[in-house]
Amino acid sequence: MNRKIRGTCAGVFALLGLMASAPQALAQAKTEISLSRQPGIFYMPTHIIEKQKLIEKHAALLGVPNITTKWITFSGGGAQTDALLAGGVDILNTGTGNLLLLWDRTRGGVKGIVACSAQPMMLISRDANIKSLKDIGPNDKIAVPTVKISTQAIVLQIAAAEMFGADQWSKLDANTVQLGHPDAYAALSNSQHEVRNHFSIPPFTFLELKNVPGAHVILSSPDVMGGPLSQAQFFTTTKFADANPKIIQAVRDQGGAGSDPQRHQNRGGDLQGNHRRQDRRR
Repeated sequence: MNRKIRGTCAGVFALLGLMASAPQALAQAKTEISLSRQPGIFYMPTHIIEKQKLIEKHAALLGVPNITTKWITFSGGGAQTDALLAGGVDILNTGTGNLLLLWDRTRGGVKGIVACSAQPMMLISRDANIKSLKDIGPNDKIAVPTVKISTQAIVLQIAAAEMFGADQWSKLDANTVQLGHPDAYAALSNSQHEVRNHFSIPPFTFLELKNVPGAHVILSSPDVMGGPLSQAQFFTTTKFADANPKIIQAVRDQGGAGSDPQRHQNRGGDLQGNHRRQDRRR
């Protein structure tokens, strides 16, 4: 009798466990997707994606209709990654450096989707005495979106290692201060502000060189990296990617469609054909 009771109880508990886990599994498949970006031309593709509802269109072609997207703007990648880890957003569009560092810190807990920009970054100064990194003193502040982990901060470390020696890669970390690009532009425009240097991106590079007296380029990312540098990377948590594979594919595919409606329509036909072929293989 005891064996039967124990067996019955075990079966009931197993059934209850399955019932409890089912709603959680269903809850992971989202219909409203929140995405984040930063200010700047790097992130212009996201505005086209939002305006033309490209993610929603591609998701529908992949068999996931009625998806809605919500776009949130953050001033820097640090705030974006914090929001991702806290569950405040589902997908980020930010610097590749943030993806690599977060992947390392979470032991593979995040996954890249697609890059959408490779424009140059420029370290700009309004201090006439600063012509290269060698001229930067202990009190010279350099504005970056996020200290140590933004792509600008990492490129600055690479440049420092090249100029001062591999063991001096962090030599200028103490000079960096965290400012979003609009705030950094405002700081450079104010002759009384202590921040006189900004590792900038378009359009702020153009605005600073045009409007800030004495503004000049100290170095650029192509100088440091030897060529273009992928930037503005879509990525998400591995958990979200695994639970929403077609949403991830929709985000990846919209980059191929661009902003041309006819091209999008043609791409949509390709997606529908691919989707039918995948169903037949199953």
